[in-house]
Amino acid sequence: MMNDLQTEMKIYQRLFPQLLQDHGRFAAIAGTEFPGGRDTFRDALKARYRACGLSRRFMVKEIKLVEKPLWITRLVVPHAISYRTDNARGTDR
Repeated sequence: MMNDLQTEMKIYQRLFPQLLQDHGRFAAIAGTEFPGGRDTFRDALKARYRACGLSRRFMVKEIKLVEKPLWITRLVVPHAISYRTDNARGTDR
């Protein structure tokens, strides 16, 4: 059994030579389905949600010849910070 999105990544890699004609566009792959590149991430996302609904997983990936790795120096977990404010403008004292 494949893990999350492994099927989609394998399809992306298999189709990569053909996908290069859509370089710079976005591929939205669900299982083995690839309906074509979209101009923006948002367009690809909307098209897949229309086709798949909310219950089916899919992958949206920019079609690039060279993938640049992201450099993440540390894990930062967002959290709520509460401030005590003493005036109407909300500045700290």
